[in-house]
Amino acid sequence: MSKYNALWEYVQKNEKESFRLTFEEVQKIAGIPIDHSFLKYKKELAKYGWQIEKISMKEQTVLFRQTIQSGKEIYYIGGSPCSGKSSVAEILSQKYGLYYFKLDDYLERYMQAGARKGHPACGKAASMNAEQTWMREPLLQCREELDIYKEIFGFAAEDLGKIDWKGGIITEGAGYLPELMKQFGIPGSRYISITPAKEFQILHYRKRDFVPWVLEGCSDKEAAFRNWMDRDALFAQEVQRQCDKEKYVSVINDGTMGIEELADLVAVHFLLEK
Repeated sequence: MSKYNALWEYVQKNEKESFRLTFEEVQKIAGIPIDHSFLKYKKELAKYGWQIEKISMKEQTVLFRQTIQSGKEIYYIGGSPCSGKSSVAEILSQKYGLYYFKLDDYLERYMQAGARKGHPACGKAASMNAEQTWMREPLLQCREELDIYKEIFGFAAEDLGKIDWKGGIITEGAGYLPELMKQFGIPGSRYISITPAKEFQILHYRKRDFVPWVLEGCSDKEAAFRNWMDRDALFAQEVQRQCDKEKYVSVINDGTMGIEELADLVAVHFLLEK
């Protein structure tokens, strides 16, 4: 049990989107004063749906902010690229009147914000050109992609919390890693992973118009494409491993199931009703 559990439970019960406590108030609630170890323990707050946004030594205050508002019905589709996540989310959004939040639409902005905050993976990615990005070992690319998603998840959680929608919210993106879902307390009924079989992944990537643009500047575009595909295959394997570890449902799309059928399967998992 953490020595700050009493504080985290107090914060979780607060109904505001954000609030401040003085160091003295923190000490009264936690039963212990703030010391240097607080910087390490503050990460525990994520599983309560909150984060510490700012610690002011000058004002002797701590600013707390909700990351995911518990009262909202948010359905998460994670997985890896080119698996049908977006198509499924679009179908379910239209069929059940859900607000569709596409993580990829915000990815560049989140990475820029991460770089400005000094997050190392975001900063490194922002500084590399296409040659430096895609001509590296796929395993290294995969590891750094995982690190980027860990660094930017807080930005996505904050934006999800700001959405004013009476119905539920469906959101999808490779950034919704199973380990992050577990860390933030997302139940199994609100998360599912969809990853593609490698052959299915490559087949559909070959059809996408943006691929030549992404690889522009690479000295060997075919080698860069192979590295990209190998990276995504490794990423899919890691997502599947995390799902197994965290007891989340994982679906592998090999193309034998139609997209409508896949969407129906996800709807059943989320217990969605017309």
